Amino acid sequence: MSSAKKDYLKAIDGLISQVADWSWDDPISSIYVNIFTAAKIVKHTLNDEELKNDLKWRITHNIPPGYKDKAKDDGGIGDVLIWHSLIELAKTQGKNVVFVTDEQKADWVVKNSSALPFAVRPELAHEFHQKTNHYFGLISFPDFLKRNGAPEETVHQAKSVQRSLDIDFASLSPSSLPDGFFDVLIETKSAIAWIATLISQGNTKIEPEFEKFCRPKLNALASIIRTLVNAVGLRSILGEELSQLNTKIIRVKHNIVRDGFDSERTHHSLITLSKSCDDWLNRRRF
Repeated sequence: MSSAKKDYLKAIDGLISQVADWSWDDPISSIYVNIFTAAKIVKHTLNDEELKNDLKWRITHNIPPGYKDKAKDDGGIGDVLIWHSLIELAKTQGKNVVFVTDEQKADWVVKNSSALPFAVRPELAHEFHQKTNHYFGLISFPDFLKRNGAPEETVHQAKSVQRSLDIDFASLSPSSLPDGFFDVLIETKSAIAWIATLISQGNTKIEPEFEKFCRPKLNALASIIRTLVNAVGLRSILGEELSQLNTKIIRVKHNIVRDGFDSERTHHSLITLSKSCDDWLNRRRF
């Protein structure tokens, strides 16, 4: 066991060192470099001042896109950058444009009585045709795959991911996170309390209890947090708070491997995580 722990810690240190040495040559960046070549990227022609003025005008008059993202750190400029890049694409290619996206905010799509998107906002279609003399449309990624002959299983997987993220993340606050997040929080807190009780009682058979009841809950919570952080953005306040919670989960696991269950450090990290779960649960809107 001691040898395995040393190997584990050595491997972790090696991984951290490797990541720290990356300089835009990590595997993901390398893939992006090969896919998104200069020939495949179209950049808008507006300068910074023109972009800021355009965003301000859209927010003031509720003109899509961008005004629904005004609460974001970037003020909604991201959607405006995309929009003008799409317009420039139509101009340079001389073709109609279909934007493949799972966007469902009201500043991009019109929704039916079932709250499902069924058409692009007419203001967008009008502006696009006025500036390019071409037509603009939206299509979801699953529909794009289906129309291009992708295997049914692939389309089904894409739809499953789409449903799991079918939330207006731009308007999320701690009190309006999905119920599933809070359900797992409750289960995790209960499992932590059980392990903490065993530690305080001096129980010598904690590890199998932890592996059976606690680790699966910690892994499930960490997985949900990663999904939410990817959606809301790491630089957002909510994303930072979720990342801090995930750091506490990592610290619990690491302390257990490094110090075992009978160390003060492990017990403290469990209590700290339990209190954080309480804090998040208190912010839930009932």
